[in-house]
Amino acid sequence: MKALWWWVLAGCVLAAVLFGLWVFPAGDKDIQGATSVTASVPGMKGVSVTLGTNKRIVQKGETLDFSMRIDNATDATTGPVAIVSTLEPGFQYQALVFDQTIVAGRGSLQSHPLALTPYADQGVFLLSVSYAIKDSAGNSHRGAISSGKIELKDPDKLRWQVFGRRAVSLFKDLTLPLVVAFLGFWFQSQQARRDEESRNKASEESRREEIWKTILPNFYLLSEKHYQPIVRSLRLVEKHSQVDQGGAIPSVERLCFEFVFLLFRMDLLRQTHGQIFFKSRNGERLVSGAWLALIQGSELALERGCIDAAMREMTTKTVYQDFMVQPRSMAWSQILQKFQLWVGLKDAKKNFASYLGLIAILKIVFRFEANQPFDRDWYGEPPEFEMLDGDRYIYPEEDVCNDAVAKVREQVTPYREGVLAYLRSFRKDA
Repeated sequence: MKALWWWVLAGCVLAAVLFGLWVFPAGDKDIQGATSVTASVPGMKGVSVTLGTNKRIVQKGETLDFSMRIDNATDATTGPVAIVSTLEPGFQYQALVFDQTIVAGRGSLQSHPLALTPYADQGVFLLSVSYAIKDSAGNSHRGAISSGKIELKDPDKLRWQVFGRRAVSLFKDLTLPLVVAFLGFWFQSQQARRDEESRNKASEESRREEIWKTILPNFYLLSEKHYQPIVRSLRLVEKHSQVDQGGAIPSVERLCFEFVFLLFRMDLLRQTHGQIFFKSRNGERLVSGAWLALIQGSELALERGCIDAAMREMTTKTVYQDFMVQPRSMAWSQILQKFQLWVGLKDAKKNFASYLGLIAILKIVFRFEANQPFDRDWYGEPPEFEMLDGDRYIYPEEDVCNDAVAKVREQVTPYREGVLAYLRSFRKDA
């Protein structure tokens, strides 16, 4: 009976000790303070950029005030200022916004302070901003700046960790090596797992940033030299295929030239880059299918040899006036003759007009995908998107392109729904 009381007393003492360890945890005191990092703008003497936060340690349930300031110590006015990208790892993304983009001489420009909400429980992160500023001569200068280290902490988790370490120490002093070994192994495995997750997250962020830095300049060149000119050609084909009040196309010659020039533009893209490169795989598949159907129908109506002969006389600087020079070359005369027959076909499912649905799809997808990578971090707003459901477009019915057309019909509606979902999420984030 006495032994039982000793055990009860020992249990009460142990419970009291553990309670004291929990209620009065011993731990290092955090030194709280604001952070501020200032850097000069590359190539602009007297102009500096400052990133500031109101604290360096953010606990669960708290927010972090984050802002950017541009100081102009010169007499010249600089600007406009543009935020190229903002990296906020560990926090829910918000875009930096300035009320104005011009920095007056001896003045400064302050962004709206952001109240960033953490989504990570703990870790050390850097907030980074890439920016572009034009000087008084109109030259653009780009730079990047990172904040001081921001540490995210979860007090509940930290308290359990401190309690566990002290409990382990207590049991060790009470000669319980097995308990110590078990608890030590458990704590170490948990810490290793968290460290591994933090390393993996940081590595993934770094990898994605490096990939984006590599891909974005190449995509910009593709958009500038190929995608946007193709969109222009598609618009001109649509424009000159409109019929007048009498139901006739005002200028078949102009329509013929614009269509062959579109074929030339697409062929130039294929020869120089091999294939279409978008951020969306569905967009790539849809454009590839629509273009295949259009090419198959064109070769049936105009013949591959005539198309190649006409395109060999074209360059990127060729204009309609070159096409109208008399006497025309043999290649352009033949292609025009065949194109007139194609336009004049009475069968509405095989003439040129039956391919206008494919041309409309190509224009919409090319225009959207050429601008989509720049939506959030450059333009700050999504591009226009006016695609209809797949069954509302007119498609040709030719044996040579029926398979390609069938795939286009299947892909239009899913692609449209995906883009609309993206636009909805864009507006929600904004």
